[in-house]
Parts: sequence; structure tokens; C-alpha cells
Amino acid sequence: MDFGAALILTDRLSSWQQEKLRRRDTHGESKLIKLAKGAYVLSKDWRRLTPKQRLFLRVAALQHAVPGGVLTGQAAALAMGLSTWSGPGQMRIDLYLPEGRRPRRLPGVRLHRPKTGGTFPTSVTTVAGMPVRVVSPVRAALDAARFDGAAAGLVPLENAWHEGRLTGHDLDVQLDLLAGTPGMPYARKAREIATPYGESPAESISALHIAAVGLPAPLRQVSIFDGDGVFIGRVDFFFPDVGMILEYEGAAKTTGAEGRNTALRELHRSRGFHNLGMVLRHLDAETLRDPSALLGVKDLHRALQVRGRPVDRRFWAPPPSPEQWDRGVRYPTGSGSRHLPPDLRDCA
Repeated sequence: MDFGAALILTDRLSSWQQEKLRRRDTHGESKLIKLAKGAYVLSKDWRRLTPKQRLFLRVAALQHAVPGGVLTGQAAALAMGLSTWSGPGQMRIDLYLPEGRRPRRLPGVRLHRPKTGGTFPTSVTTVAGMPVRVVSPVRAALDAARFDGAAAGLVPLENAWHEGRLTGHDLDVQLDLLAGTPGMPYARKAREIATPYGESPAESISALHIAAVGLPAPLRQVSIFDGDGVFIGRVDFFFPDVGMILEYEGAAKTTGAEGRNTALRELHRSRGFHNLGMVLRHLDAETLRDPSALLGVKDLHRALQVRGRPVDRRFWAPPPSPEQWDRGVRYPTGSGSRHLPPDLRDCA
């Protein structure tokens, strides 16, 4: 079933269809669930939908009920295909009201008036078969941080930056426009942590937690080479002053049909790191739930500092800088690559 077809809009029904709708049973599968003014769904159809489909149906209903409204925050990020930290079932819908529209309390919806007078860039995306106006990816991410905390904003922010859908300049411009609005400390924290190197929500949240426990900011997505210049692998977090590597390892990474091959590849990488004198630690779901789980890593970093053995610069190379990333430069290494271009090896 096309879940968008489950949305019933009363102003698109004929008179006899509206009368038939009013006479429906108010119980059981024929019961109507109101999503917004003039927008309904049958109870039997609602039960078949996933949490994400339910959210999108509510978004489409809200856009119909509030013409000119602009979707923002986590729901906008999800509608644009970006990663989010909150699941669709726990997500509130945030909507900028059009000029002159009086706010009206709606369940599960937060209504906002834009400080910038409605002049921020918007676009139209299709949600549940309906055209929906959304803010730009950078505005959606910063609003997610303002409304729901730094983690909620950091995940879509890094995802959009990694995919080239925003730049560091875009971020700074939007931060200036939002100055003085509620929740700005969370938006600034997300900007402080954000890089274009986040390749998963888990990596983004790990970066936030690394900062929260007082560890120095690590380099991210660093390429590691052996003594012959052969590429060993690219790592999530790297502390070159002590030779410590942190990698997020999800439960699904070494399970399933490809799990054995993945485990062998990881073992080969780990041996390569170990042969260079590097120390590898894995992060998991526990570190995402509780930043204090990283305190042991902080103690290890302190102990390695006492040892005082920074990694020889010949064995690692940073990713393109954020400025290079914004110009379209990407990771130059891969399984078949042996050396990095000198201009990238020299950028710290």
C-alpha cells in the first residue's frame, strides 16, 4: 500500500463522500483518527504503518492544514533523507508559521515564528505524496540542536556536511542569523564538535561524548600506513600524540552473512595498527548511552601521555581539511591505494 493514500483530506471529498465519512462507525477499524484540521486516517490503516510512515503522514497532514508553514528540526532532516538521532516514534514535529498565522496548539507539534522574518532559504520535498516546504539542511540541523539538544543537531549536521549538502560557511552564516534565539548554546556546541567526517550517527555522538569527558579533540578519519607506505585503514578517531585509535563497532558489523569476512578484515587492520605501536580501543552502544563509559579511555590517554611516544608522521595522514572538503576534495585512499598525494599528507 502507498501509505500516502491512507491520508483522507476532507476538502478533497465530494459532498456525498463527506456525508458518508461522517456516518462511519466511530469504533473498530472504521474509526477515524484526526491528524490535523481536515486530515484523517482510518484506524486500520494507521495500525499498519511504521513509525516513520506515521510521522510523515502527520507532516503531510500538517502542511495541508497550515499552508505556508515550513518544516524544520529533526522531522525536516528526516524528510530530506538525513540521519537523525531520535527515532521517528519519539520525534516532535517543528513548524515555522507563515506570516500572520496565529499559533494554535496541536498535539506533538511545536510551532515557531522565525526570527529572520521568514527570509531563510526553503525548498519543497515530497512527503507521503504531498509537497512539503522544508528549511535548508543546515537550518534543520541547527534548529534540531536548539529544540532538542546538541546530539539531535550534530547527527544531521555531520551527515549533511559529509554529503556536501552544506559547508562550514553555511553553518557560520546561519549561526549569526540565529543569534539571540532560544537554545543557541546547544547549536553552538554542535557547531564546535561538527566536522564533515562523520559517517554514522554513532560516530557523531561518540565525538560529542569524547569532548564531554574532557579528552582532547581527536583527528577524525585519519589514514594509517605501514612502514612501506601501504595503506592499512582509515580510523574513526586518532590521537597522534599518544598513538591511540578509537573505533566505533556496532553489533551488526561482525554478524550476518558477511560477518566472518568483516571480522577477518578487522583483525588484519588491528594487527597493522599494533605493529606500528598504536593502541586500539573499540567504542560500542554503551558509550553512546553513557559518556562516563569513556572515562577509562581518558585514563588510558593520560597513561600514554606519560609514556610520551607520539606516532611518526610518516605513518599517518589527515583527511582533507573542512575547507578542502567544501571544495569537493574527498578521501584519496582506498584498498588499492599505496600513497597519499603530498599536498594532503602535509595538511595537519
